[in-house]
Amino acid sequence: MKKYARFATCLSTLSFSFPFALACAGGVALLAGCAGNSPTSADLLPARPAQEVLDRCLAGLAPAGTPPPSAQSLDESQWRRYVACAIGSNLHAARDQVSDNPEAIVEVRVEPDGMIGSIRRVGSSGNAAWDRAVDRSIGATPALQPAPAGHQVARMELHFRPFKAALGMNSAGGLSDESHWSWHRCITVHGTAACN
Repeated sequence: MKKYARFATCLSTLSFSFPFALACAGGVALLAGCAGNSPTSADLLPARPAQEVLDRCLAGLAPAGTPPPSAQSLDESQWRRYVACAIGSNLHAARDQVSDNPEAIVEVRVEPDGMIGSIRRVGSSGNAAWDRAVDRSIGATPALQPAPAGHQVARMELHFRPFKAALGMNSAGGLSDESHWSWHRCITVHGTAACN
């Protein structure tokens, strides 16, 4: 029986330099997760229900012992963490099929109402199983809560990897169930986009 990991988010965040200004700014976040389920087929795992994803992601934003924020009250940092959690909620692949630590790069366009409008593969990972897992995860993502007022996001370039990136000599090896994504903010005027 193959071992599978569901890349559900127990989110960890790297440093952000994310001033939202008219001149585009950027930041980096981690889509981190916890290995868990061992289903018979990663391709057949059901998508998590939208309300379950929302509830779990909002709960993950709250400090221990405090109630979660409402979806409408998220600040920009909380919203980025929520997006990482929502997209990562359905990310799962067979461990033995992603041992080469592939990276898939996908551009996602987000509508003002939070719906994912389009998905474009910017770079294949070269690993069909990982590419399918990333596609399934994005495709199963429920409508995202809109970005906080004044922080319109049109395009995100997402980088997905199943292993932690080496951060130094003390980095642990092996499968960490972590993916990362970088964020590019775009301003579109009359069909022309400028992105950082």
